Amino acid sequence: MKTNKERTAVFLYLTSALVMCSAQALAQTNITKYGTNALFSNTTGDFNSAFGHSSLYINTSGSRNTASGSNSLYSNTTGNNNTASGSVFRNNTTGSNNTTTGYASLFANTTGVNNTASGSYSLSANTTGNNNTATGYNSLVNNTTGGNNNAMGNAALFSNTGGNANNAMGPLSLYSNTTGTGNPSRAIWRCTPTPRGITMSRLATVLERSARQAAAMSLSGNWRARMKRAATGSTSRTMPPRRCCTGR
Repeated sequence: MKTNKERTAVFLYLTSALVMCSAQALAQTNITKYGTNALFSNTTGDFNSAFGHSSLYINTSGSRNTASGSNSLYSNTTGNNNTASGSVFRNNTTGSNNTTTGYASLFANTTGVNNTASGSYSLSANTTGNNNTATGYNSLVNNTTGGNNNAMGNAALFSNTGGNANNAMGPLSLYSNTTGTGNPSRAIWRCTPTPRGITMSRLATVLERSARQAAAMSLSGNWRARMKRAATGSTSRTMPPRRCCTGR
């Protein structure tokens, strides 16, 4: 039989535990979680949503985070306003205002802020780089500390590690850039077996010239006549050589 003193000690212990749990529950407002161990360590973080096994697992006081997918935002502790969709963003700790969609995108990010990654492995190696936007599979995949970069297209700025303020638009654009800074937008066009770059202003001029030439040939009938001679095997006149989109 327990003595009155022992009963009192047990009662006080259970009461204190209940008070602590109640205080913790009150501190966590507007919490939504679904999945084993989701938001497991959360203490005072508010307005967090976690869907998936161990999503936002270590989060303690970070607020307004949304994690969807197994282990997404797993290591986040105090980072705020992050959105992760997919098994991504596992190592983020205090980075804030990041948005990522796609498998392993922003996977290694720890303290980088204001990054947007869309596409599998986009900004996958980024750790402390800030203000980067990567759209497309493997875009800015090797970037670690570079900031203020914009990459749009498959493997755009693929090799960039610490380069800043680069703008790349189009598949494989600025593929080999590593630490270069302030490069303008350019794309690789496969009109010939050897890829070559072309600026957007140059491309606009070439397209306009091509449109005028096509319209002129259509009106004059020369193009149709040439096609007819080629189909009949006539060798009196030959087709002109195909010109690349560089306009040269």
